[in-house]
Amino acid sequence: MVKKVDISKVQLDVFRPWVQERIEKILGFEDEVVNNFVMSLLEQNEETEKKELNSNLKGFLEAGTADFVDELWELLSEAEDNARELVNDEGKKSIVPGVPRAILEAKKAELLRQHQVNNESDPTLKENRARHVNSTANKPGKAEKPEDGKENRADGESDNGSRSGSAVHGSAESRDFERKESPRRSRSRS
Repeated sequence: MVKKVDISKVQLDVFRPWVQERIEKILGFEDEVVNNFVMSLLEQNEETEKKELNSNLKGFLEAGTADFVDELWELLSEAEDNARELVNDEGKKSIVPGVPRAILEAKKAELLRQHQVNNESDPTLKENRARHVNSTANKPGKAEKPEDGKENRADGESDNGSRSGSAVHGSAESRDFERKESPRRSRSRS
């Protein structure tokens, strides 16, 4: 026997994108009426039964109904299991509705993709990233390999103890930095 799901323990708003995506995949087109119907079936009842969902959706999703309801039921059950009860300082209990892990992971992946797309399309971010990579390459303790094959450290010492001309403190980058900083220093002194 399949248990009922206590909808009050489920964060329903995170299900809407999943429902829309799955229904579009089953029907082959976006259907806002069916999407809203599924969500209203979930929202209107405090407890939902799998069999009831199946019979209510059969006319809309036809052959795809059983798979849709099975997947949805699995996610609803997991969300209910992930719900947490909190007790405040006064002893009052409240429920934090649960979210299924699959939906969390999908959202995380979507946010990472958006972040990557935004970073790739922003030329300022590309320049900053390139500058950061170049500046971290010259930090003390990072090994550099000059053309002669001997390792030089960024602090100017080579592997044989001699000084090289690649010390960060004497580099053009540090002089540029000092030049950029000097007007600010002179303003703050006056």
